[in-house]
Order: sequence, then structure tokens, then C-alpha cells
Amino acid sequence: MIPRKKNPLRLLAGFMTAGLAAGCFNFIASCGGASASDPDEPSALNPNTPLPVPTSLNCPAGTNLSYENFGVQFLRRYCSGCHSLNLTGVDRHGAPESVNFDSAADAITLRIEMLRYAGSDDASMPPGVSILKDERALFREWLNCGAP
Repeated sequence: MIPRKKNPLRLLAGFMTAGLAAGCFNFIASCGGASASDPDEPSALNPNTPLPVPTSLNCPAGTNLSYENFGVQFLRRYCSGCHSLNLTGVDRHGAPESVNFDSAADAITLRIEMLRYAGSDDASMPPGVSILKDERALFREWLNCGAP
């Protein structure tokens, strides 16, 4: 078999795509990452640890959190300043165009990603903003209950 000649433009495009993807993940992760001290959470030190899948098993009995009474306010306050369909270009502050939190459906669709990048107590998402541990715990609870 004759080795294929590598196309330099294709290689460059591949590196650019990989760099863009890494940049997006770094930006999202900078807005909220997992704690390296929690062995059940994925981290740079343990990237192969699976995330817990939000299920009723992770949802505390008697929770009353919903999109209407919690999720919409949390997402507007901390997320949709960058992650909104209403924003484009530099107004997104590096947020990927495909990651938006404008509706309950967005929250349900992206809840595992939100747990990963913004759900831990030491998460840095959103960048430069401090969220109280109690509020972050409610966010986790809401996501684990399916973001109803």
C-alpha cells in the first residue's frame, strides 16, 4: 500500500478545528470545572471518570425546584449573558454559538454539560463571577432532577 501524501491545508484545518474545540472547552471549563479533590467528578487529573447521569436517583425527595421558580433566574443571572441566541460575535465573550440557555428545553438538552462545567462548588463558570455554594448546590439539585 502506498502511503497517502498529507495535504498541508487539510492538516492545518484539522489543527485549527482541534484548537477551536479545545478553546471552547477551555472557555466552558473556565466557567466551571470539576473539583480535583472529588474522585467522582471528571478533572484534568482524571479525565476518564464518567459524569453522573442526572436521574431521579440523584434527585432529593421532595425537591420543588423547577425552571420557573429557579432555573430561569439562575440561567439569566449567570449564563445567558454569554450563552444566548440573542448574542453574536464578541458579545458572546467566546461562548460557542451552539451553546445557549434561553429556554427550559435548552437546559434539559444541555444539563449534563452544565453539571460538568458549572455544577461543582469550585467551578469557574461563569468566569470572574462568584456563586454562593448554596446557590450552586441548588443548581446541581435542579439539574440532577432533570431541570424540570
